Amino acid sequence: MKAISYLNPDLLEMTHQVLPVASVTDGAYLKGLMESLAATLRQCRHHPEVLRHYVPLIETLVFGFDGSGVLEALDVSQARFAEFNDAYCAWETALELDFTRSARPGAQLDMSSYALNLRFERLLRREVSLLTGPLQDRRVLFIGSGPVPISAIWLNRLMGVKVDCVDANPSAIEASRKLIAALGLSDQIWMFQSTGESFDVSPYDIILIALLAKPKNLILQNIHLAAPDDCQVICRTSHGLRQLLYEPTRFDADLLQHFTFEDERVVVGSCDDTISSALLRKLAWSEKRRARP
Repeated sequence: MKAISYLNPDLLEMTHQVLPVASVTDGAYLKGLMESLAATLRQCRHHPEVLRHYVPLIETLVFGFDGSGVLEALDVSQARFAEFNDAYCAWETALELDFTRSARPGAQLDMSSYALNLRFERLLRREVSLLTGPLQDRRVLFIGSGPVPISAIWLNRLMGVKVDCVDANPSAIEASRKLIAALGLSDQIWMFQSTGESFDVSPYDIILIALLAKPKNLILQNIHLAAPDDCQVICRTSHGLRQLLYEPTRFDADLLQHFTFEDERVVVGSCDDTISSALLRKLAWSEKRRARP
């Protein structure tokens, strides 16, 4: 009950009043509002029951003001990004854990009751549209599946393939196995406790990396060293103000020595989707030799 003291009624009321009428020209005021939100999030990020009051406000801020030049105008520090990222991740993880508690033996379970189901359906439809070649008979791996492997569930529905999932957290693996069993998908979606940087990726020709899966550079290094040539890799990232929600993936020059950047689906502006996706293709060793000066 002590966590409820973290609720700031004045901040909640101010945010509700300001966001519908503020404009990009109110940069200083919006930055002050973000600083106030960040200070509150620092106190309550370990209390999901409080965070649920603030996440809709953060999303309203992001979706309402994302646009060209806004991020630069607000001049958000890396420390502020990290505070918003940590709070949003804590809220999403708590949301997943709450949903997995409904996965009891004999209970009727419907993924449509999961709060982020439609958002992830749209995301996975965009990501499947990135893939090239036939979709059937592919070996698919999802790295960073979490307690609710919603991405694997939609991959299975949209592609008609079995999906292997990897997560380093034993509690997440246990919860997701119960959820998959309750959905009757135990023969379609398999869970493995491991890290993305150490798991054997050699059997897979499509690999999806969750936005919260880290460290990205070591996961991609593992794929570079062990995955088959021409493996297609979907790596999630964020753009614009959505970087307040999720830390973006940095596609630097070293990474592009081992992969080609094939295509992307970018989410910006006022829509309520949050995640962008990039399609990378692992370069064959022969291609890398040709690419050397």
